[in-house]
Amino acid sequence: MLAVRCRGLCKVWPSGVVALDGVDLEVGEGEPVILMGPSGAGKTTLIRLVSGLERLDAGEIQLWGETVAARGVHLPARKRGVGMVFQDLALWPHLSARAQLELVQKREGTGRKERRAAAERWLERVGLQARAGHEPGRLSGGERRRLALARGMIGCPRLLLLDEPFAELPSGQAGELFEMIRLERNRSGLATIVVSHLLPEGLGDGIRIIPMAMPESYA
Repeated sequence: MLAVRCRGLCKVWPSGVVALDGVDLEVGEGEPVILMGPSGAGKTTLIRLVSGLERLDAGEIQLWGETVAARGVHLPARKRGVGMVFQDLALWPHLSARAQLELVQKREGTGRKERRAAAERWLERVGLQARAGHEPGRLSGGERRRLALARGMIGCPRLLLLDEPFAELPSGQAGELFEMIRLERNRSGLATIVVSHLLPEGLGDGIRIIPMAMPESYA
C-alpha cells in the first residue's frame, strides 16, 4: 500500500518564485526515501506540503489512499498522522528535553502519567536519559538532533518527514542518527522521507534515493 501519493504538485510563492512545478512522488508503507538535490529544488517545500504546513496551488496529495490536499481540500497537519523534524529543529529553548516530549503529548490530550512514561521511553531510545533535565542550550548538536527526532516520533506517526537531519553532524554521528531512524522503521513500519544534501556512511540497502532538480520555470 502507498503511504504517500503526490500527483502534479505545484507551489508558487507570493514573490513569484516557482518552488514546485508538476512534481510526482510515491512512497510505499514502511519505505525509506531520501530526496536529494540543490538548494531551491523544492525538497523542503515538498515535505511541508505533505505534512500540511503549506498549501499547494495545484495537484493532489494522498496519504494511505485518502486525499488530504487538493483544490478545495486541506486536511490540517495535526490530523495527518505525520511527524516532522525541522532543519532548524524548532526546539523550545526554555524547556528541558523531558518537558519538550511531554508537551507534545499534552497537546494531544495524553494523561500526565502516560506523558511521563512516553517521554522516558523515547529519551532512552535516543540515548538522552542522562540529559533529560537539560535545556537545548546545554545539549550538543548531535543531542539536539536526537531530541528533535524523539519529539517527531513520540506521537507514533505513520510517516516521518526529516529536513536535513544530518546537517553539521560528523559522518559518524550522522550514521548513528540514521540507524535510530532505521530501528524505529523496522519496529513500527514507519515510512520516512528524508531531505538531505549528503548521504551519511553506512546507510545500508533498501534506501531509495530520489534526485530533485530545479523547476524548469524557476525564476
